[in-house]
Amino acid sequence: MEAGLFKKRGFFLSRARLFLLVLRGSPDYFQMLPLFRVKTIEHYLYRVGGLSGFLIACHLFYDQRSNMKFRIRMIRIAVFAIVLALASEGWSQTTATVGLLADMEQMTALGENVPQELTERITSRISENTTAAMEQLLPYVQNKQLPEEARAGYMWALGLTGSPDAIEVILAEAQGLKSGPLRHHARRALAYIGGPQAGEFLMKELARETEPMKRFSILNLLAQMKYPPALEKSGEILHVDPSQYFWQPVFVFGQFGDMAVPFLLKQLDDEDVNARRNAIALLGTWLLAPEAAEAFRRRYHEEKVALLRGLLLSGLEKVSADFDQTQVFFLEATRGEQDEAVLKFAKETLASLPKLRQMAEERGRRETANHGAWEREYAKLWESYGKEGDFSILDQQSRVSDEARLKALRGRMLARQSDEAFLDVEKINQTIFWNRMAAKRQGD
Repeated sequence: MEAGLFKKRGFFLSRARLFLLVLRGSPDYFQMLPLFRVKTIEHYLYRVGGLSGFLIACHLFYDQRSNMKFRIRMIRIAVFAIVLALASEGWSQTTATVGLLADMEQMTALGENVPQELTERITSRISENTTAAMEQLLPYVQNKQLPEEARAGYMWALGLTGSPDAIEVILAEAQGLKSGPLRHHARRALAYIGGPQAGEFLMKELARETEPMKRFSILNLLAQMKYPPALEKSGEILHVDPSQYFWQPVFVFGQFGDMAVPFLLKQLDDEDVNARRNAIALLGTWLLAPEAAEAFRRRYHEEKVALLRGLLLSGLEKVSADFDQTQVFFLEATRGEQDEAVLKFAKETLASLPKLRQMAEERGRRETANHGAWEREYAKLWESYGKEGDFSILDQQSRVSDEARLKALRGRMLARQSDEAFLDVEKINQTIFWNRMAAKRQGD
């Protein structure tokens, strides 16, 4: 009887066909529907149950032919589906929360020997539900019965929620501490969250700190936030010896990105050789700032240090997309340059220009139709801070219009604070450079 009734009533057959088509369809189409963008069976039950209840209710609303007994039965099914959905969502959140706290307990027990997989899993759990994670982490951060090292771990995790609601708690816990892991991780947590309050606190921390490496650490966090008032203060990092500490200016000003360019241009005339050298390297090698081209040409004629004149020519080669201008200037340099090493570099650059022109033209003719592949790899690289994803696809399918996003990825990768990040930044800069060259050749 019921089978006949279901057949007679149709039982929203058109809707069922939709699900059958999706279930039999391609994986790409399968992922297009929000219903199937799920990570766990609990999320699946939540969405399917909720949608089923909604469709049953719609069917009963529009199908006035159903008898009362049948409609009551369907209402019960709809209520059950919705209850199942709500319960499964609660189950999902509870499971995620329990898993987060278990992972945090494991992390605090391990001390300094925390495997990368564990920190990545904690980060992933927090990102699934930042609000629930914050509510669970706050009591541990405020629990003064816990060892400071353990509270520091929870403080770090609290910052990963990115919730402005956590700032007051973090500030309250950090105020009375002069040093130690808890204060260090409070700084990191504030940098993760960002905002004026976090920036003001870190600027006060910078003012009270005298040890150079700790000052660098705070400036690094302010750069990660791209906090404008910290830009002038960051100038002290330019005075480090680049033969030993070149990475400090790269981390700080590399994360500030383009907003640091006007400030760095002013440092080209600094009396300190280290400051000039670091500024040239940042503008030419790391930030690839086109605005520096004219300033480099001017400074080359004024610079007394041969090494820096060579760096200016090397930087000019990278920031100028105009091969004709480059050729004219380098020819001029070969006629007046007295240093043998710098003169040799200028001549080698001139000899390479025809090949560079050819490569730029070939770059402009390549196919970049599959920008969907570019988006997929970009998403992987962005989420992993450059640790996962194919840089070659990012390069092959890239266009000059992608430059702003490539720069954002470049700064994000520097947040890894590792030697490998420098190599990845160079890959991004190669893509930016050749995109500019190709676009310029196409426009000529």
